[in-house]
Amino acid sequence: MNKLAEAEIIEFHSNNESDESKPITEQQLTIIKLMRGGDSKAKQNAIAKHMDLVFDVAKGYENTGVPIFELIIEGCFGLIHSLETFDLEGRVPFLNYARLNIRESIEKVINIQHDPEQFSVWHAYQQANVNALLQGIIFFKSLRS
Repeated sequence: MNKLAEAEIIEFHSNNESDESKPITEQQLTIIKLMRGGDSKAKQNAIAKHMDLVFDVAKGYENTGVPIFELIIEGCFGLIHSLETFDLEGRVPFLNYARLNIRESIEKVINIQHDPEQFSVWHAYQQANVNALLQGIIFFKSLRS
């Protein structure tokens, strides 16, 4: 990952404020439904809108030996999983569900870093998905401009 892309993500976080007290909105529900229907712009939007949560969770794992950028990327995978599997009719608030999945994803990479074979497989998988995540962040930044 080049330093410019890493700087873009860090800059995005510094300009985005978190407010977890808000329930999921009708607009967010619509975006999730569109995303699940295959709309790639909706997926980018959904990822970008919840990046503040990923950053907040990743910061809690900064002293684990895994670079913060990798924690953020893995947290994004947890966020994507949340967006894809969240029960839209359920009683669990989305942010609670997403936080749990983000933590699980981050903790998984922390645990496998001690197994070189598993870590190399994870790293290859991560590199294959970084571009999609960056596109979501860049798309969100364009909306804010």
